[in-house]
Amino acid sequence: MILKILLVAFGLTLSTYLFKKAAGTLSIRKLNIISYTFYLFVLQTYIGASLVFLGDRKHYTMNYILHEKTISTTFFFVFLTAILLPLMIIATHKFLRVDMEEVYNGYLEKDTQVDHEKIIFYIVLLIASVCVLMMILLLIKIGYI
Repeated sequence: MILKILLVAFGLTLSTYLFKKAAGTLSIRKLNIISYTFYLFVLQTYIGASLVFLGDRKHYTMNYILHEKTISTTFFFVFLTAILLPLMIIATHKFLRVDMEEVYNGYLEKDTQVDHEKIIFYIVLLIASVCVLMMILLLIKIGYI
């Protein structure tokens, strides 16, 4: 059990370090697509898979697991993803010779530029209206309204 805990902690630590290097920052105040992916992946996938791997199997979805070996296999694939995803991002940055921290800081310092603001607003308004209408129709059809 101690070995499993150390493996989970090592994976989380290494993944956090690699994602920080790949994203330039993991600050909540300066989210970018890579750091957002990190938080989404860690909070939903890595922590959930780790809890199941460490023995917390009291969730109703655990009833659908047919073989105990599936849990270990799933965790190791999640672990591998946690390490390889940021490594591939770092390798791509090295290959393209991009300093992510410099690019991101330059992006943050730029002034915001908005072209065709009214057109974009009306397009988003139209799409949102269609979505709300479809949601209302769905709720009527299933009997909640």
